[in-house]
Amino acid sequence: MNRLPCLYLLCLFAFISCAKIPVQSVTLAESITREGKRMHELNIALLNSIYQEKRQKINDFIRNDYTPWFSNEIVKNIKDSVQLKTDLPLILSKALPVLSVQIADRQSALEASRVLLLDQLNADFLVYQASCNELTYLLESAVKLDDAKKKLMNRATAISGNKIDFDQLSQMLDRFIADKGDLGQNIEALNKAIRKLIKP
Repeated sequence: MNRLPCLYLLCLFAFISCAKIPVQSVTLAESITREGKRMHELNIALLNSIYQEKRQKINDFIRNDYTPWFSNEIVKNIKDSVQLKTDLPLILSKALPVLSVQIADRQSALEASRVLLLDQLNADFLVYQASCNELTYLLESAVKLDDAKKKLMNRATAISGNKIDFDQLSQMLDRFIADKGDLGQNIEALNKAIRKLIKP
């Protein structure tokens, strides 16, 4: 939503600096509101697209990287006394749930972070929409109260200072997916990184 605050601030400064409010200002404010909604929908589509790709990447990672690594770990720890023909079913019955848990836990952590970011995008958009509605009302009524101006400026500042860097998000998710370390610690680190990403 990087373009939205700039458009909003431009309209706000035009409002503050003008003694007479032209009729076109209301139309401009309405256009900015519509553009904000379109950009919000694009941001959500981009977020969902990134996460869809990462869900597939988890499956690819488990199949191509984690499973061979995990198999080697099992083979390294098999004692000489183990009879593969008779004990292999038991070994597999213990190994397969580990792989299922790896997939499920990674997918669950990924979805939790997607929902957290989606909530933040929606919250930012609601603030933006409220600001645009308020600005439109002020333009229509041509009211220039100092308190109203300060409120709008504070909201505009909050919007411009709260951006989600999608490139950084994608790299962060890639690191989480490919980490073979302790999954619980990886999930906790991902959650911390996501919270840091959405805080100004």
